[in-house]
Amino acid sequence: MPIKSDIVNILSKRFPQLTVEDVNLSVNIILNEIGNAMQQGRKAEFREFGVFTPLKKAARTARNPKTGEQLITQEKIVPRFKPSIFLNRRLNKPEQVHKTSIRTKFNNETVLVQEY
Repeated sequence: MPIKSDIVNILSKRFPQLTVEDVNLSVNIILNEIGNAMQQGRKAEFREFGVFTPLKKAARTARNPKTGEQLITQEKIVPRFKPSIFLNRRLNKPEQVHKTSIRTKFNNETVLVQEY
């Protein structure tokens, strides 16, 4: 499983015109904005990947498994991720996923970001 530093390294290699510090800053901004959106009760949607949404869990009665004591948990908000149909197909039926590529403009040049 890649961790944040792995993603920064992969992007740095893919975009050699950017410094590692710039890529790290970009990744941090993206992750912070996902967190900010969910903290404000909004979803963060990434086409062909999935949607992060905040899910409100009601207070409930729970048990301490060690002692059997009943506890009341407080209401809380937890993150939820729902994968897109495209991601589900990619994971479960790779033969049904058409080869595609993602391209972006950088300094007026078209750069291949991902091909799968």
